[in-house]
Amino acid sequence: MNETKRMAVVDVGSNSIRLVIYAIDEQRRYRSLYNFKIAARLSEYLDEHDVLRPEGIRVLDQVFVQFNAVLRAHEVSDVKAVATAAIRRAQNRSEILESIYEKTAIEINVITGQEEAYYGYLATVNSIQLKDGLIFDMGGSSTEVAYFKDRELVHSHSFSIGALTLAKLWSDDPASIKRVKKLAHDAFVSIPWLQNLNVPLIGIGGSVRQIAAVQRRRHQYPVSGLHQYEMNDTQLLDTYHYLKKIPRIKRGEVSGLSEDRASSIVPAGLFISELMHYTKGKRLIISRKGLRDGLLYDSLLSDRQTRRFVNVKKETITQLMREFNLSTEYGKAIYALSRELYNCIYANEQEEDQKNMEELLYFSSLLRQLGTYIDEEHAHAHTLNVLTNRSLDGFSHQERISMALLSSFTSVKRLRKRAIQYKRILNGRTVRKLEVMGAILRMATSLYVTGRDVIEKIELKNTGRSRHPQFIFHVKKGEPYYFEQQHTTLSLKQLERATKTKYRMLFVEHQPTEESS
Repeated sequence: MNETKRMAVVDVGSNSIRLVIYAIDEQRRYRSLYNFKIAARLSEYLDEHDVLRPEGIRVLDQVFVQFNAVLRAHEVSDVKAVATAAIRRAQNRSEILESIYEKTAIEINVITGQEEAYYGYLATVNSIQLKDGLIFDMGGSSTEVAYFKDRELVHSHSFSIGALTLAKLWSDDPASIKRVKKLAHDAFVSIPWLQNLNVPLIGIGGSVRQIAAVQRRRHQYPVSGLHQYEMNDTQLLDTYHYLKKIPRIKRGEVSGLSEDRASSIVPAGLFISELMHYTKGKRLIISRKGLRDGLLYDSLLSDRQTRRFVNVKKETITQLMREFNLSTEYGKAIYALSRELYNCIYANEQEEDQKNMEELLYFSSLLRQLGTYIDEEHAHAHTLNVLTNRSLDGFSHQERISMALLSSFTSVKRLRKRAIQYKRILNGRTVRKLEVMGAILRMATSLYVTGRDVIEKIELKNTGRSRHPQFIFHVKKGEPYYFEQQHTTLSLKQLERATKTKYRMLFVEHQPTEESS
C-alpha cells in the first residue's frame, strides 16, 4: 500500500476517548496504523447542573496533550475530532473546547445525537451488506438508533440513556430490573416508528461487543473476529442471565469481559434485549465499525452524494485484490470456466440458489491466487489462513468460511477435514455443496493452467455409448492443449469424489456452427 495521506479521528465519548490514525492511498484503500484508547469516564465529572468540573477538564486536557504528541510525531495534519453526549450535555462546553484548543490547536466538533446516528449509519451500510436494519450505538451516556430501508436512512433518534446511565440504576435486585425495563419502555414508546420493525438489529459500541465476546467464548465459537458475528434473541437473553447470576465483584473475571464493563454490562444487556423485543428483531449483528469509521467514510466518499459503496462485498474484494496484487483477468477467467461447469452440473437448480452460489464462485475465483503473494509453495494454506482470520466487510461468517474453503480448495478430503471445526456454522448439506463447488473451481483452474483462454465451450452429455456422462471441452481452433488436458484429468477425480459420479472427458477442436460464425 502506497499511502498518499494520513488522517486521524478523535472520538471524545462519555466513557472513553479514542485516537485512530489511518493511512490512505490514492485508491481510497485505508488501514489503521495506530489506535489508542483512554477510559476517561467524563460523564462522572459532570455535576448536578451538567457542568464539567475542573478535574474533568484537566483529565481531558491531559488526554489531548498525549494525543497531540502522537499526531505531531506522525505528521498528521488532517484531524477530525468530535465529541458526543458528555460534552454535548456540558453547560461549560465553550470553556472546555477553548482549553483544549489553547494547549493543542485541535478543534473539537460537538456533534448532535442525530449526527452521531448518521455516522453510525454510514459505518454500517459501508461495512455490512444488509438491505434493511435498525442500528443502535450504545455509548456511556446516550444510545443512538437509526432505521434504514433499501440501504437508505429513514429515521434516527438519540436517547439520553447509555451504559453508565443504566449502571447507576442497577443494584442486582428485582427492583433494578423493573427500573431498567420501565426506562427502556418509556423511551421506546416515545418514538412511534420504532415499534414492530421486524428487521435485524446492528449493535455498535463496547457494551454489545462485550456481550458477544462473552457469548462466543462460552460456546467456543470457531470463527475469529467480532465484526458481523450474529446472535439471536434467545442467545442474548441467555448471556444476560448468565452474567446477572455472577456477583459484581467476580464479573470482571469472566472470559471476554473487561473489568471496566463489569458494573454496566448486565443492565446494558437487559436494555438491548428490551429493544430487540420491542422492535420484534430476531437477529443481532455485531459491528466493530462505528462513529470513527463513519467519519472516515464521510471523508473518503466525499465525492459521492450518498457517501455509500454501491456493493460492500465487491468493494471489500477489490481492496483485498489490490493489497495482494491479484490479477482481475485471471480471476474472471477462472470464474467464467467455473460458471460453465457449475451450470452443466446444476442445470436444473432454482434461480435464487444459483445466483447465491455463482456469487460465491465469483469471489472465490478472484481470490484463488491470494496465497501465492505470500509463498507459492504453500499458497493454498496461506489463502485459507488469510480468509479465515481476517474480517471481510459485507460477508457473513458463513460466507467468509465458505469462500476460504473454496479459494483454498485442493481436495475433497482436505476440505472435509478443514470444515469439521466449523460445523456450528456449516451444516452437512452446505459442506457437500462446497465439496462440489471446490472441485469445480479446481477443474476451472486446470483448464486455465497455462494462463491462456483456450476453452471455447463446455458441454456435459449423456452419450449412448457409455453409462457415464461425458464432459466435452471445445478447444479454440489451432490451440495446443496438452497441459490443460493433463491437469484437468487429475482435477476430474476430485469432482467425481464430490458428486459420487463417474465422468468421461473429451477434448475436441471447436467447430463453429453457422450461427456462431
